[in-house]
Amino acid sequence: MDIIASIIAAPFNCVIWVVMGVLAGAFARRIMNRPDQPFINDLILGVIGSFVGGILVTFVGYNRPEGGLAAFCVNFVVAIVGACALIAVGSLINGGDRNKKMG
Repeated sequence: MDIIASIIAAPFNCVIWVVMGVLAGAFARRIMNRPDQPFINDLILGVIGSFVGGILVTFVGYNRPEGGLAAFCVNFVVAIVGACALIAVGSLINGGDRNKKMG
């Protein structure tokens, strides 16, 4: 219930999460040299990527900053790294890039 209360108390944070998710997904696609996808795909990739990146960072043992611009920047980079990891795993599962095989 604390999460729901914090969302209701600060709806602007939700907007920031969505924007950061979309940007992280879009940057990850560019970094991994993948074709453009619809807005919702980048959003999902970025949000799930931030979750995966958070797990990876916790596993490594890195302590992230608590708040402010430094926390935003670190979380953004973590989201991009997590989204890149998702793209890499998806590519391994699918057997590589299908678009390159067609060409």
